[in-house]
Amino acid sequence: MGRTGSTVAVVGATGGVGASTFAALLARASARVGRGRPVVLVDLAGGGGLDVLLGLERRPGARWPALAGLRGAVAPGDLDGLLPRWHGVEVLSGHREGPRPDAEAVAAVLAALRERGATVLVDLAAHALGGRVGESVGAHAAADGGGTVLLAHQDVLGVAGAVAVRERQAGRAHLVLRRRRSRVAPLEAAHVVDLPLLGLLPSDRRIADAVERGLGPQAGPRLRRAVARVSGRLAALT
Repeated sequence: MGRTGSTVAVVGATGGVGASTFAALLARASARVGRGRPVVLVDLAGGGGLDVLLGLERRPGARWPALAGLRGAVAPGDLDGLLPRWHGVEVLSGHREGPRPDAEAVAAVLAALRERGATVLVDLAAHALGGRVGESVGAHAAADGGGTVLLAHQDVLGVAGAVAVRERQAGRAHLVLRRRRSRVAPLEAAHVVDLPLLGLLPSDRRIADAVERGLGPQAGPRLRRAVARVSGRLAALT
Protein backbone atom coordinates (compact mmCIF):
# COMPACT_ATOMS: atom_id res chain seq x y z
CA MET A 1 0.00 0.00 0.00
CA GLY A 2 1.24 3.49 -0.81
CA ARG A 3 1.71 6.32 1.58
CA THR A 4 -1.41 7.49 3.36
CA GLY A 5 -2.54 11.06 2.93
CA SER A 6 -2.45 14.12 5.15
CA THR A 7 -5.19 16.45 6.37
CA VAL A 8 -4.78 20.14 7.19
CA ALA A 9 -7.62 22.42 8.28
CA VAL A 10 -7.48 26.11 7.33
CA VAL A 11 -9.41 28.35 9.74
CA GLY A 12 -9.90 32.10 9.59
CA ALA A 13 -9.49 33.97 12.87
CA THR A 14 -12.00 36.63 11.80
CA GLY A 15 -14.45 37.19 8.97
CA GLY A 16 -12.97 38.66 5.82
CA VAL A 17 -9.45 37.36 6.39
CA GLY A 18 -9.62 35.26 3.22
CA ALA A 19 -9.36 31.75 4.65
CA SER A 20 -11.17 30.14 1.71
CA THR A 21 -8.93 31.94 -0.77
CA PHE A 22 -5.82 30.91 1.15
CA ALA A 23 -7.01 27.30 1.37
CA ALA A 24 -7.53 27.27 -2.41
CA LEU A 25 -4.08 28.75 -3.10
CA LEU A 26 -2.50 26.32 -0.65
CA ALA A 27 -4.21 23.39 -2.39
CA ARG A 28 -3.03 24.61 -5.79
CA ALA A 29 0.53 25.00 -4.50
CA SER A 30 0.38 21.44 -3.13
CA ALA A 31 -0.86 20.16 -6.50
CA ARG A 32 2.13 21.73 -8.28
CA VAL A 33 4.57 19.64 -6.26
CA GLY A 34 2.30 16.69 -5.49
CA ARG A 35 4.33 14.13 -7.51
CA GLY A 36 1.19 12.30 -8.55
CA ARG A 37 -0.56 12.44 -5.20
CA PRO A 38 -4.14 13.69 -5.40
CA VAL A 39 -4.88 17.03 -3.74
CA VAL A 40 -8.42 17.64 -2.49
CA LEU A 41 -9.93 20.90 -1.26
CA VAL A 42 -12.87 20.23 1.07
CA ASP A 43 -15.48 22.87 1.89
CA LEU A 44 -16.67 22.75 5.49
CA ALA A 45 -17.28 26.47 5.78
CA GLY A 46 -20.86 26.08 4.52
CA GLY A 47 -23.03 27.68 1.85
CA GLY A 48 -21.28 26.39 -1.25
CA GLY A 49 -18.70 29.14 -1.07
CA LEU A 50 -15.91 27.26 -2.81
CA ASP A 51 -18.02 26.66 -5.92
CA VAL A 52 -18.58 30.41 -6.20
CA LEU A 53 -15.02 31.37 -5.29
CA LEU A 54 -13.47 28.99 -7.83
CA GLY A 55 -16.05 29.51 -10.58
CA LEU A 56 -17.20 25.88 -10.48
CA GLU A 57 -20.96 26.39 -10.12
CA ARG A 58 -21.71 24.84 -13.53
CA ARG A 59 -18.94 22.24 -13.47
CA PRO A 60 -20.28 18.65 -13.25
CA GLY A 61 -19.33 16.55 -10.25
CA ALA A 62 -20.45 15.65 -6.75
CA ARG A 63 -21.03 18.15 -3.95
CA TRP A 64 -21.59 17.53 -0.27
CA PRO A 65 -25.38 16.97 -0.58
CA ALA A 66 -24.65 13.86 -2.67
CA LEU A 67 -22.28 12.50 -0.01
CA ALA A 68 -23.95 13.75 3.17
CA GLY A 69 -25.56 10.38 3.89
CA LEU A 70 -22.33 8.37 3.86
CA ARG A 71 -21.59 6.22 6.90
CA GLY A 72 -18.81 3.83 7.83
CA ALA A 73 -16.07 2.69 5.48
CA VAL A 74 -15.97 4.10 1.93
CA ALA A 75 -13.76 2.44 -0.66
CA PRO A 76 -11.09 4.96 -1.73
CA GLY A 77 -11.71 4.16 -5.39
CA ASP A 78 -15.34 5.18 -5.07
CA LEU A 79 -14.24 8.84 -5.03
CA ASP A 80 -12.03 8.61 -8.14
CA GLY A 81 -13.26 10.95 -10.86
CA LEU A 82 -16.26 11.98 -8.77
CA LEU A 83 -15.30 15.55 -7.88
CA PRO A 84 -14.89 18.63 -10.10
CA ARG A 85 -11.34 19.85 -10.58
CA TRP A 86 -9.69 23.26 -10.44
CA HIS A 87 -6.06 23.54 -11.64
CA GLY A 88 -5.31 19.94 -10.70
CA VAL A 89 -7.15 20.16 -7.37
CA GLU A 90 -10.23 18.04 -6.70
CA VAL A 91 -12.90 20.13 -4.99
CA LEU A 92 -15.63 18.93 -2.64
CA SER A 93 -17.82 21.96 -2.17
CA GLY A 94 -21.01 22.54 -0.28
CA HIS A 95 -24.20 23.69 -1.94
CA ARG A 96 -26.67 26.46 -1.25
CA GLU A 97 -29.43 23.88 -1.14
CA GLY A 98 -29.38 20.37 0.29
CA PRO A 99 -28.12 18.90 3.55
CA ARG A 100 -24.80 19.81 5.06
CA PRO A 101 -22.55 16.92 6.06
CA ASP A 102 -22.57 15.70 9.63
CA ALA A 103 -19.59 14.35 11.54
CA GLU A 104 -20.17 10.76 10.33
CA ALA A 105 -20.18 11.76 6.65
CA VAL A 106 -17.10 13.94 7.13
CA ALA A 107 -15.26 11.10 8.86
CA ALA A 108 -16.16 8.63 6.09
CA VAL A 109 -15.01 10.94 3.29
CA LEU A 110 -11.79 12.03 5.00
CA ALA A 111 -10.89 8.43 5.77
CA ALA A 112 -11.38 7.42 2.14
CA LEU A 113 -9.30 10.37 0.92
CA ARG A 114 -6.57 9.48 3.40
CA GLU A 115 -6.51 5.90 2.09
CA ARG A 116 -6.16 7.29 -1.45
CA GLY A 117 -2.98 9.02 -0.30
CA ALA A 118 -4.51 12.45 -0.88
CA THR A 119 -3.28 15.74 0.49
CA VAL A 120 -6.49 17.21 1.92
CA LEU A 121 -6.98 20.91 2.66
CA VAL A 122 -10.16 21.56 4.65
CA ASP A 123 -11.72 25.03 4.57
CA LEU A 124 -13.19 24.87 8.09
CA ALA A 125 -15.42 27.50 9.69
CA ALA A 126 -14.12 28.78 13.04
CA HIS A 127 -17.49 28.15 14.68
CA ALA A 128 -17.11 24.42 13.87
CA LEU A 129 -14.13 24.11 16.21
CA GLY A 130 -15.18 22.21 19.29
CA GLY A 131 -18.23 20.78 17.52
CA ARG A 132 -18.53 17.25 16.19
CA VAL A 133 -17.56 18.14 12.60
CA GLY A 134 -14.52 20.08 13.82
CA GLU A 135 -13.55 17.22 16.11
CA SER A 136 -13.82 14.78 13.19
CA VAL A 137 -11.51 16.93 11.07
CA GLY A 138 -9.12 17.35 13.99
CA ALA A 139 -8.97 13.61 14.61
CA HIS A 140 -7.97 12.90 11.02
CA ALA A 141 -5.42 15.72 11.02
CA ALA A 142 -3.86 14.37 14.22
CA ALA A 143 -3.78 10.80 12.90
CA ASP A 144 -1.65 11.65 9.89
CA GLY A 145 0.51 14.41 11.35
CA GLY A 146 -1.41 17.34 9.90
CA GLY A 147 -3.10 19.98 12.01
CA THR A 148 -4.69 23.40 11.75
CA VAL A 149 -3.46 26.54 10.02
CA LEU A 150 -4.96 29.62 11.65
CA LEU A 151 -5.05 32.64 9.31
CA ALA A 152 -5.20 36.09 10.91
CA HIS A 153 -4.69 39.70 9.90
CA GLN A 154 -1.41 41.15 11.13
CA ASP A 155 -3.06 43.73 13.38
CA VAL A 156 -4.49 44.02 16.88
CA LEU A 157 -8.00 42.87 15.91
CA GLY A 158 -6.62 39.95 13.94
CA VAL A 159 -4.42 38.82 16.81
CA ALA A 160 -7.32 39.14 19.26
CA GLY A 161 -9.48 37.02 16.97
CA ALA A 162 -6.73 34.44 16.69
CA VAL A 163 -6.45 34.21 20.47
CA ALA A 164 -10.21 33.59 20.73
CA VAL A 165 -10.13 30.88 18.07
CA ARG A 166 -7.00 29.32 19.55
CA GLU A 167 -8.85 28.80 22.83
CA ARG A 168 -11.30 26.51 21.01
CA GLN A 169 -8.64 24.66 19.00
CA ALA A 170 -7.31 21.34 20.22
CA GLY A 171 -4.20 19.69 18.82
CA ARG A 172 -1.33 21.00 16.75
CA ALA A 173 -1.80 24.35 15.03
CA HIS A 174 0.27 26.98 13.25
CA LEU A 175 -0.24 30.66 12.54
CA VAL A 176 -0.15 32.43 9.16
CA LEU A 177 -0.49 36.21 9.03
CA ARG A 178 -1.84 38.47 6.29
CA ARG A 179 0.20 41.66 6.19
CA ARG A 180 -1.48 44.91 7.24
CA ARG A 181 -0.21 48.51 7.32
CA SER A 182 -1.25 48.92 10.95
CA ARG A 183 0.49 45.79 12.04
CA VAL A 184 1.77 43.85 15.00
CA ALA A 185 5.29 42.46 14.75
CA PRO A 186 5.03 38.87 13.44
CA LEU A 187 6.96 37.25 16.28
CA GLU A 188 4.99 39.26 18.84
CA ALA A 189 1.73 38.09 17.26
CA ALA A 190 2.91 34.47 17.35
CA HIS A 191 3.89 34.87 21.00
CA VAL A 192 0.52 36.33 21.98
CA VAL A 193 -1.43 33.65 20.11
CA ASP A 194 1.01 31.02 21.41
CA LEU A 195 1.46 29.35 18.04
CA PRO A 196 4.50 28.87 15.80
CA LEU A 197 4.53 31.26 12.85
CA LEU A 198 4.38 29.46 9.52
CA GLY A 199 4.45 32.42 7.15
CA LEU A 200 3.44 35.95 6.11
CA LEU A 201 1.16 36.64 3.14
CA PRO A 202 1.42 39.87 1.14
CA SER A 203 -1.65 41.58 -0.30
CA ASP A 204 -2.45 40.87 -3.96
CA ARG A 205 -4.96 42.93 -5.94
CA ARG A 206 -5.09 40.29 -8.68
CA ILE A 207 -7.15 37.97 -6.50
CA ALA A 208 -10.42 39.91 -6.50
CA ASP A 209 -10.26 40.60 -10.24
CA ALA A 210 -9.65 36.96 -11.13
CA VAL A 211 -12.49 35.77 -8.86
CA GLU A 212 -14.88 38.29 -10.44
CA ARG A 213 -14.00 36.87 -13.87
CA GLY A 214 -14.85 33.34 -12.69
CA LEU A 215 -11.24 32.12 -12.72
CA GLY A 216 -10.85 31.55 -9.01
CA PRO A 217 -7.95 33.05 -7.03
CA GLN A 218 -4.94 33.78 -9.24
CA ALA A 219 -1.92 34.87 -7.21
CA GLY A 220 0.86 37.11 -8.42
CA PRO A 221 4.53 36.16 -7.97
CA ARG A 222 5.00 37.49 -4.42
CA LEU A 223 1.89 35.85 -2.98
CA ARG A 224 2.51 32.66 -4.96
CA ARG A 225 6.02 32.37 -3.47
CA ALA A 226 4.71 33.05 0.04
CA VAL A 227 2.03 30.37 -0.27
CA ALA A 228 4.57 27.92 -1.71
CA ARG A 229 6.81 28.48 1.33
CA VAL A 230 3.90 27.75 3.68
CA SER A 231 3.02 24.65 1.64
CA GLY A 232 6.61 23.41 1.80
CA ARG A 233 6.82 23.94 5.55
CA LEU A 234 3.54 22.08 6.06
CA ALA A 235 4.75 19.20 3.91
CA ALA A 236 7.90 18.95 6.02
CA LEU A 237 5.78 18.62 9.15
CA THR A 238 3.61 15.72 7.91
